[in-house]
Amino acid sequence: MDNGNNLYIENTKLFYTIDDIKAEYLRAHDMFGHAASVHEAYAILLEEVDELWDHVKMKQKERNIDEMRKEAVQVAAMAIKFIMSCC
Repeated sequence: MDNGNNLYIENTKLFYTIDDIKAEYLRAHDMFGHAASVHEAYAILLEEVDELWDHVKMKQKERNIDEMRKEAVQVAAMAIKFIMSCC
């Protein structure tokens, strides 16, 4: 593939990933609202990072890529929650 095609594919994947992150952020915000403190926001983010870490530690053959992606999206969404709640 040429670089133009690679860039198009990367941009498309990025668009859908950002859309997934936004949807997860809005879903969580509708359910729980903003974090009450910087400590709570950090704890929420850390919990999601720990869940992602559980997938990363698995042997490659045992990993569920869809579940690992879901956790990574939640990490990104909770990082946004941290920013929106505390910064």
